[in-house]
Amino acid sequence: MSIQAFVFCGKGSNLAPFTQPDFPFQTQNKDSTAATSGDKLNELVNSALDSTVINEFMQHSTRLPKALLPIGNRPMIEYVLDWCDQADFKEINVVAPVDEIELIESGLTSFLSLRKQQFELIYKALSNSNHSHHLQDPKKINFIPSKANSTGESLQKELLPRINGDFVILPCDFVTDIPPQVLVDQFRNRDDNNLAMTIYYKNSLDSSIDKKQQQKQKQQQFFTVYSENEDSERQPILLDVYSQRDVTKTKYLQIRSHLLWNYPNLTVSTKLLNSFIYFCSFELCQLLKLGPQSMSRQASFKDPFTGNQQQQNPPTTDDDEDRNHDDDDDYKPSATSIQPTYFKKKNDLILDPINCNKSLSKVFRDLSRRSWQHSKPREPIGIFILPNETLFIRANNLNAYMDANRFVLKIKSQTMFTKNIQIQSAAIGADAIVDPKCQISAHSNVKMSVLGTQANIGSRCRVAGSLLFPGVHLGDEVILENCIIGPMAKIGSKCKLSNCYIEGHYVVEPKNNFKGETLANVYLDEDEEDELIYDDSVIAGESEIAEETDSDDRSDEDSDDSEYTDEYEYEDDGLFER
Repeated sequence: MSIQAFVFCGKGSNLAPFTQPDFPFQTQNKDSTAATSGDKLNELVNSALDSTVINEFMQHSTRLPKALLPIGNRPMIEYVLDWCDQADFKEINVVAPVDEIELIESGLTSFLSLRKQQFELIYKALSNSNHSHHLQDPKKINFIPSKANSTGESLQKELLPRINGDFVILPCDFVTDIPPQVLVDQFRNRDDNNLAMTIYYKNSLDSSIDKKQQQKQKQQQFFTVYSENEDSERQPILLDVYSQRDVTKTKYLQIRSHLLWNYPNLTVSTKLLNSFIYFCSFELCQLLKLGPQSMSRQASFKDPFTGNQQQQNPPTTDDDEDRNHDDDDDYKPSATSIQPTYFKKKNDLILDPINCNKSLSKVFRDLSRRSWQHSKPREPIGIFILPNETLFIRANNLNAYMDANRFVLKIKSQTMFTKNIQIQSAAIGADAIVDPKCQISAHSNVKMSVLGTQANIGSRCRVAGSLLFPGVHLGDEVILENCIIGPMAKIGSKCKLSNCYIEGHYVVEPKNNFKGETLANVYLDEDEEDELIYDDSVIAGESEIAEETDSDDRSDEDSDDSEYTDEYEYEDDGLFER
């Protein structure tokens, strides 16, 4: 079974102040105008095609695209691409906003070069063995710019023409120890009438977060409704999803009566998280096509002889003919056709209109509702819940981002030849990742942390459970605990920071103590200070979670916040056909 993979790279609104959601690249050069700064960055992105493009970009900008945020000193999207290589997908496509796709492609240049070299080494090692026929060229990675306002719109208008078979949708921010073949086999063994399979997981990590983060995570909680089908041989299916805000507004969880009639033994869980991984069958493309094109398939016409309404069937291919004749005893397949060992029944799809001008999470929620809202059953959406023995992390918020780095550090500390290092009376733990170009002064201690390239650590500093981006400068006697320090930031001497997030190029004055704070730069109006405009009250933690709008849909794959806040598009109880 050949599967196409599409990796969506969102804006990363919940990873601020380290990502750049919905605003142009920011620079710290006060003497230059906005146009000059933009031209400089565009020239840098277009010209720098080596491994230093990300580090050079950070010297001029305070933020990065989400896909290039480092996890263990590697861009997070590289872990997803490695996972795709293990799965041996037919095609790998990276989908990103048009203003970020060039920078992402440039940032992955060194990774693509190393990927090619690894294949060449393996080929040389196995060229004389009996297993050389298993060797294949690494799949080409295509970079697709997207101008859509939401992931659902991108799939419908930009990606559907590229899809020619079963496909999978992936986020750019997950790290897992689950082999991809486990999910692929589960998708192959799905029920005949399942159009897609969604992947959910349970958060098994205990993050040390403050009360503000705990309250924010509670607001982002979801009620996932699904049926395990324990009394039948059918696979579990997804039925509906409700947000915490909806339940708080109505003061109770609304379960439609028609849903209970069809699935009386359903399960409601608040511990399941959406992985944004969707394995989809090619039949789903018929439902998601644009209205005039999809409705033409089901256009009814009047027979000129009988006067009865008849349904016009879509044109069939050779593969469709083979499937349609599965039950025909007189049918003999051609000698060149491939007959699988098992057969999937072809579904008679009812092409209900599907609104795709929203996030993909909402699109698949609507598809799951479609299976029970009508008097005539529709094709369901399967659900696969990852077992507790596995580990799956989506770095779609700052806490999960820290957990992803800790997971990589834990793997690094468990390697055979890893041990504590003493450099000029400075102690570096076995569970730390330090770039070779870092400078660490005497009597400093680094434990369970990641230090980016060209980071400068003063004397008698203690860094524990923290993430330092490239170019960070720490003064003497600085204490960092569970902090993320942005690129080129400077922390003054004798500062103590705990559970803090510092934006790139930010300067913390000496002898300051902060706990649970987010420190970000403030950009004034161009007319006043000749600087770029930037007003982000969400970063400072002073405003509530914004209401969902159409412009926010582009980043919905990065965060589950406010994904399901809209009401039903129609208020019928499913007893009658629409």
